[in-house]
Amino acid sequence: FGRSRYAERAADLIAASHSWEDSVVFGLTGPWGSGKSSVLAMVTEELAQSHPSWRVARFTPWATSDTAGLFGDFFASLSSALPKQRGKQVRQALGTLAKLSAPAAGAIPWAGPAVTATVEAAGALLQKQTPWFQAFQAATDELKKLNIPVLIVADDIDRLQTDELLALLKVVRLLGRFPGVHYLLAYD
Repeated sequence: FGRSRYAERAADLIAASHSWEDSVVFGLTGPWGSGKSSVLAMVTEELAQSHPSWRVARFTPWATSDTAGLFGDFFASLSSALPKQRGKQVRQALGTLAKLSAPAAGAIPWAGPAVTATVEAAGALLQKQTPWFQAFQAATDELKKLNIPVLIVADDIDRLQTDELLALLKVVRLLGRFPGVHYLLAYD
């Protein structure tokens, strides 16, 4: 089907677009059954072979049942792409950021009403914690120290319901700005 040459070019484009100053989102669109998942597999395989410094993680937003699960899966996906030993400090920084981001996700109106006691407890906890921006900057700095570009692949985004899609956009807005972390999204 001529997909191997396309996968090579896509992998080269992803690698050539890498920057430690920002992140890039790539989209792969096509109708159901057109081979998007196969192309994603070929692109990630080509990236691994032709650009071995890259790490690839799979993010599956449609497999979670709520916004907290979406945040958790995002952090777990990103963490899985990091080396076990050298990535320890990054994982700790990401853990701090995840704790700070989860309450923000609960405040999304379409994610369900927040319980007053939970909000008050989160407020008390936040008074003791690092501000979100500082935690984000610390995680970013640790990612840069690793000097490992990361591609997060999310397939079948079109499976999401409207509220789930809005939650995904919130995750991307809050967390998708990690410099050196890029995204390849596939959808119908």
